[in-house]
Amino acid sequence: MAWKKGKPDEEEAEAARAEATKGEAAEAAEAGEAKAGEGEKSGKKQKGKEEKKSEKELKKISKKMKGKKWFAILAPEMFGSGEIGKTLAVDAPSMVGRKISTSMMEMTGDFKKYYIKISLRITGVKDEKALTEFAGSECLADYVSRMVYRKTRRVDTVQDLKTKDGKNIRVKTITILPRRVKSSIQTTVRNKVGEMMKAEVEASTLEEFVEKMLSDEIKNKILDEARRIYPVRKFEIRKTEVGK
Repeated sequence: MAWKKGKPDEEEAEAARAEATKGEAAEAAEAGEAKAGEGEKSGKKQKGKEEKKSEKELKKISKKMKGKKWFAILAPEMFGSGEIGKTLAVDAPSMVGRKISTSMMEMTGDFKKYYIKISLRITGVKDEKALTEFAGSECLADYVSRMVYRKTRRVDTVQDLKTKDGKNIRVKTITILPRRVKSSIQTTVRNKVGEMMKAEVEASTLEEFVEKMLSDEIKNKILDEARRIYPVRKFEIRKTEVGK
């Protein structure tokens, strides 16, 4: 019987390749297990760090809250005296004079006033409820930035005034003219705005002034008068600050 030379060599080579493949697969499996083990250890380590961080934060919060209690914060009477939030304090006297800020939209539910931030001052505490008074208002910076377009002129006023009931208040306004104008027109518009604002503040109590400001009554009056001088594009009472 004839024997084909070279066949056993092919079989041996095939067997060797199979063994090599098995060896590579085993090595890959071992490497995968090692990486999985490392990943598991790393994950546990990271989880441990996060747990320690959370514990530290909880301890800090607990430390801050130690000896303190919650007080409800009530809106001023002009805004309905409803509860607008809560705050922590050691006792009632420590809260007096503290300032808090809130959105006009949250205070009144008027979405058109989203850009106005209201500042309140705590005046006293009754039955674990903090009483507040109006301390000022401010337009958001983004809103003011959007008012000033290219090729427009910004005219600002800053006035220290006194209301009819003797409250000192600083009023800051911004007027936007539609294009570059002569300085004489800017001065005329600035003077008219200042004159009207002074008249409105001095003829009103603080509560009346705030109501007219937030209802846009003052804003619309000033726009109507200023547009007789020059086609004013926009006007806002940018900021108010009530003295103690």
